[in-house]
This record gives sequence, C-alpha cells and structure tokens, in this order.
Amino acid sequence: MKRFGIHIDDLAERLGLGPRLQPAGSPPDIPRKPQVDRMDGSGGSWGTIFKNGRISIKDIEDNPHLFSGKSANDIANMLREAGYDVTIKASTKSRSGAQIIKINNPGAGKNITQVQVSPGGGRHGSSPYVKISTNDQGIIKIVDGLESNYKTDGKETAKIIFTGRK
Repeated sequence: MKRFGIHIDDLAERLGLGPRLQPAGSPPDIPRKPQVDRMDGSGGSWGTIFKNGRISIKDIEDNPHLFSGKSANDIANMLREAGYDVTIKASTKSRSGAQIIKINNPGAGKNITQVQVSPGGGRHGSSPYVKISTNDQGIIKIVDGLESNYKTDGKETAKIIFTGRK
C-alpha cells in the first residue's frame, strides 16, 4: 500500500476488515515502521521537503536521503499528493534509461516544472540521481552517491547535492 501512502492496517480498518490484515504465512504481529511504509509527509518524509506544493534547496539539503532509491513512479506519486498533475515518459536524451516526469499543471503557486529520474550509468557516472527543475531556484540535482564518483563536464549550472551513499 506504499504506493497510495496508506498503511495496510488503516486500509483494513476503513474497509471494516478488522484491526490487522496479514500476508499469508506471516507472524501474527508485524510492527509498524512509519519511516519505511509511509510517504504521506509524516515522520520526516515528503512533507519535510514539500510545503504548499513548493520545494526548496535548503529542505532538500537537509533531507537528500528522501530521494535515495526512489523510482519515477514513487516521485510522481509524491508530486500528485502535493497537487501536481504529472505524466511519466522516457527521456529522449538519456543513454541510461532516465525517465522524465512532466508537470502538466505548472504554476499556480507551485515551483516544480519538470523532474528527471536517472538510474545512473550514463554520462554522469554510475550514481543514480534526481534532477528537479524549478521556476524560481533553477535546477536542483540530488545524486545518490559520492561526489568523487560523479562525472561532470564542468559546465553544469545545477545545484548538486550528494547523499554520500556508495
């Protein structure tokens, strides 16, 4: 239920199916881990960096790990929760299989204009990254790795934030 930002117990309760739904063959009590199974802005997650549909460099610098290991679908769902209408498509410029999250309703107080999610392995090296284009802060790139592993031509104008993960 991670995709919908709801815990399985909450869904079971809403559907009147009792206090706990368990996968077949699982232990009778699996403890909740909000930091893992929720993406709704609670517990230091997406809401930490998204405020009224806006994102800031400072909030990303404070929480770059929130983008680690996230797919284009994960980030598109986060954007939808923040009020964006989005479409995912393959990048026409990428050799690595990057995906573009196109913003279909730019403006209206929101500042993200496009997001690119790259699995790494292309011209910038092996580290995956998320590139966020904004209408007020330029381009913000969150690289899931070390600065020493990142390849650049030196002409990039993006604000690059490294997670430090290997």
